[in-house]
Amino acid sequence: GAPVAPEQVWKHLSRLVAAPGRSRMRIWSPETQKFSDTAKRTDRLPTRPAAVYLYNHRRTHTLWLDFDTKRYGRSAVEADIAAATSWLTQCGGVVITDRSTSGGAHLLCPLAIGTSASLDEIVPLVRLLAARLPTLDITPNTNAETGCMTPPGSPCREGGHRRLDGDLDDAIEALTTRSR
Repeated sequence: GAPVAPEQVWKHLSRLVAAPGRSRMRIWSPETQKFSDTAKRTDRLPTRPAAVYLYNHRRTHTLWLDFDTKRYGRSAVEADIAAATSWLTQCGGVVITDRSTSGGAHLLCPLAIGTSASLDEIVPLVRLLAARLPTLDITPNTNAETGCMTPPGSPCREGGHRRLDGDLDDAIEALTTRSR
């Protein structure tokens, strides 16, 4: 189908992917070149890149992987995301992916209903994945206080918006029924 407007993608997915109980989000600051400002997360698309928190009380409900083009380029990101998707789906996971205008990608794998993972469980997992996936940036996964990721639909630093791969209804379904 035709691409869905970023406003709709943000409205429907940002609350589903934010750590439960975290009502705020981090906003990109042009001055600091970091996500150093905060605001309340709403269903309205922010005007600057905005990132939701991964953890609440050191626990997460989503395995969220960040693949960067900086060192190895787009083709390496595509290879890594394909490998991670294959591994996770073989384990009963459902995945949602999106792309930034710079070619980076995020993979979100919602954990099973009624389950969560601690920071102490996620950190060794992402380290093991990073040993096999050279474009994986594990930094957001290793900080329980400020670790955050930009959801599909968010504005990108380079202009444009994060583009959801696939159908919005399928993404909502995956985030609602979650992984096995």
